[in-house]
Amino acid sequence: MKPLLSFLAVAMILVSCGKSENLYDSTAREKNQMQSYADNFVTKYGTFPDQTWDFTKGARLGTRADVISAELIDGLDFGITDGKTITKNKPIFEAIKKILPEKQKHEGKTAVLVSPSSSFYIFPISTQGRWLHKLKIKVGNNDVMQLYDKTWEDYSKPYVNGMTANNSVIDMKGLKIQAPIGTPIQIYLDEQKSYGKPRTSVGTMNGQAIYVDVPKEVQLDLSSNRIELQNDAIIKYVGIEDILVKGDSGETSDQDFNDVVLAIVGNPDVPAEVIVSEDEYVAEYYTTKRYMIEDLGSTNDFDFNDVVVDVIETVKVGHKITKENGVVVKDEETSTGAEQKAIVRALGGTLDLTLRIGDTEWKKNSKFDASKMYNTTQGDIDYNAVLDEFPVYGWQPTNNNVSIVVNQKESNEVFTITFPKKGAAPMIIAVEPELKWMSERVSVPKEWFYTPKLD
Repeated sequence: MKPLLSFLAVAMILVSCGKSENLYDSTAREKNQMQSYADNFVTKYGTFPDQTWDFTKGARLGTRADVISAELIDGLDFGITDGKTITKNKPIFEAIKKILPEKQKHEGKTAVLVSPSSSFYIFPISTQGRWLHKLKIKVGNNDVMQLYDKTWEDYSKPYVNGMTANNSVIDMKGLKIQAPIGTPIQIYLDEQKSYGKPRTSVGTMNGQAIYVDVPKEVQLDLSSNRIELQNDAIIKYVGIEDILVKGDSGETSDQDFNDVVLAIVGNPDVPAEVIVSEDEYVAEYYTTKRYMIEDLGSTNDFDFNDVVVDVIETVKVGHKITKENGVVVKDEETSTGAEQKAIVRALGGTLDLTLRIGDTEWKKNSKFDASKMYNTTQGDIDYNAVLDEFPVYGWQPTNNNVSIVVNQKESNEVFTITFPKKGAAPMIIAVEPELKWMSERVSVPKEWFYTPKLD
C-alpha cells in the first residue's frame, strides 16, 4: 500500500509541476514575443520618443481641448505701407467681389457656429459703409472679445487692416480660438449707429451673417503672424449684412452680406454651422478614431493591418437660446445623447481573435474564416469597405480602451494586446479615419510615429 501511495504522490507532483511549468512557459512566451517585437521595432524605426501612440487631432491637442481659450492676436497683414495699397494677401480680399458681389442678394439663415476639435482663427478682412460699429465675438460663456472699433464714416471703399482712416492706422485684431467640440460661437456687430441713430446688433444669431467657402486656389500668408498652417487647413468667409432685412429706422437692406467680411481659418477644421429654429438648435459632432492593430503573429511585421477598425461616437446636444437686441444673452443645454459604433475595415491577420472596444466584444470567427486575410491585398483594397458594423458601448475616446485577445495556432494560449502606454513599442495605434492602411507586409512609414507639428 505504501509503495502505491508514494507512486501516486510522485505522479501528482509531476503533473502539478507540469501544469505550473506550462503556465510559466505561456507567460514567458508572450513576454518573449513582445520583447522580440519591441527589439525589431527599434531596429526598424529607431528609438522612439516618449509620446502617445494616439495620433488623432484631439489627442495632439491634449488638455487644451478641455477649456476655452480665446486669444487676441495681430490682424491679417495686407502689406500696406502707404495707408491704402494692398500688397499682401490680395487674393483673399479680391475674391470677395466674386463670392459676395455688391448688391447681389443672398439668403441668410439664423444660425450658430459651433467649435471643431482643432484650433482655428478669425481674421477681419474688410468693412465698408458710413455706419459705425464694433465687431465682437463671444465663445461659449467666455467674456466678449472686441476685434475692432469702426470709428470712421466713409462710403468710398472697403477698408482692411493697416489702412489709414481718420488720420490713424486701422487696427483689426485677429482671434485664436481653442474650445471643446460643440462650443457655440457668436460673431456680431454691436453698438451700431447710422447718422447718429442706433441700429439693432446683427450677426450669426439673427440671420444677418452667412458662411461661404473661399475658393480653393486662394492662399493665405500668415507668416507675419508666425502661424504655420497644416496642408489640410480650411478657409471660409463670414459675410455680415449691416441692416436687418425688415429694416432699421426706415433703412433698406440690400442683403449682399459684404458690409463686413471675415476669414475663418481652420487648422485644419473650421466651426460647423447649425441652423436655429424657434430659438432652439441641436449641435451634432463626432469623435472618430481609426485603430490599426498588429496581432503579434510575427514579430517583424509592421503593416498594422491585422485589424483596422473605425470607432465613431456621435453626440447630439440640444440648446435653447434667449436673445436681446439680436445678441444671445443665454444659451442653455437642454438634452444630450450619444451613440457609438464600430466599422471593421480590414483584417490582415491569420489568427483568430476577439476585439474588445469598451464593454463590447467582437469575434473574428463569428463572421469570417479566422485563417484568411480580408481587404489587405495590394491592388484590391477598398478603403471604404464595411466588412462588419456593430454598436459599441463604453468606449472612452480619451482613454483608448481598445484591445485584442489573440488565439495562438499551435496551442490553446492567448495573447492580450492593449493600447500601448508611452515608451512602449506599439501594437495598436490610433489615427485619423482618412489615413489609409498598408497592404500586406508593407511597413507603415516612419513619419507616422512622430506627432505632427501644430501651430
